[in-house]
Amino acid sequence: MRTGLIALLLLGGCPKPVDYPDGMGIEGQLDREITALIKKVGLLEDQLATCQQGPGAPLALYQTMHQLLSSTEVEVTQEAGEILILYPADHLFRIDGVTIRDEALMSLDMLATAVQHEPGVRLRIEGHTDDSPPPKGLGVQTSRDLSYVQARAVAEVLRDRFKVSEVRMALVARGAYEPRATNDTASGRSLNRRVVVVIQAVGGEGDVH
Repeated sequence: MRTGLIALLLLGGCPKPVDYPDGMGIEGQLDREITALIKKVGLLEDQLATCQQGPGAPLALYQTMHQLLSSTEVEVTQEAGEILILYPADHLFRIDGVTIRDEALMSLDMLATAVQHEPGVRLRIEGHTDDSPPPKGLGVQTSRDLSYVQARAVAEVLRDRFKVSEVRMALVARGAYEPRATNDTASGRSLNRRVVVVIQAVGGEGDVH
């Protein structure tokens, strides 16, 4: 065996080193292959996430919403196959706490536009408040009542202004029962005042009440 290898070298000469285009030799080639494998794993993970979410909340819709709203105060996250879009109350409402601000219409328009292109999804609109008493003059007695009125205000704008069908929306009043932060500070109370629009797969009743 060794004799054959020696004869081959004598006839053909020593093998020339491979000329890698980046000048980094085999290390550079391995780095490129590792990078390609990492990208492939990422793509496979994205595909798996899409499959786990089901047809109602595809990864592409999450990416679209995240991109559209990344420059606003609105937060876009994913949880258990659902897409959560968090609108701070100070972003949504005027000082009365229930009237939609003109500045919020753009972000709601973005939501409506994205949803219109995804017939397989529905919206669960959740109102959340801090533990402060509701403002006077609204005709509501509890924070839970206020959270329902706020969720309904968002739904009505999506329906009347941006033509999202009401049968694709459900309202949930959370009140002060699911705080994000402490209610002992002004910043914590601000975080707790919010409306969360949950985009989920179609299923169940979704009428606006």
